[in-house]
Amino acid sequence: MVKKIVSFFVLWRLLLFLFAFLATFFIPFQKAFTAYNYGFSPPYYLYIWGNFDGYHYMEIAERGYKALEYSFFPLYPLFIRGLVWAFKIPYLLSGQLISTFALLLSLYVMAKLLALDQKRTLFGLFLLTIFTFSTSFFYIAVYNDSLFLLFSVLTIYFARKKSWLAASCFGA
Repeated sequence: MVKKIVSFFVLWRLLLFLFAFLATFFIPFQKAFTAYNYGFSPPYYLYIWGNFDGYHYMEIAERGYKALEYSFFPLYPLFIRGLVWAFKIPYLLSGQLISTFALLLSLYVMAKLLALDQKRTLFGLFLLTIFTFSTSFFYIAVYNDSLFLLFSVLTIYFARKKSWLAASCFGA
């Protein structure tokens, strides 16, 4: 199960990297979408993962909330800030590591959830669906989507196991 998750993930990540790299030759760079000051100069195909809302998550993690950012939930920026503080890594890398870890963990929990119903054969189809969905790249960008997926799957998993306290905590 873990081997299948890692295999699908690595293949998907390599394809995304290839498409992002090729896009640098065909799609003109828009500086307005990458307004965050990274403190270093990553190549375009790396810092595109912190565009749009990713900018706000990194800003909140670094400087706290300001006008028009109150709609962003605080847990993801807190995780980013904690990882930056603990390992002294850039905010972009911190956000991507959190998103990637949350995605991989949510896929593992989903496999365990499917195993509760003896539907392990559906897991390959689930992985294929997750990784071929047109907006699945948000799961590794500096967005809270993978964290939301993780908490959703954990809530359902613990509810199915009738562990209501854990289900309530992850659902909250």
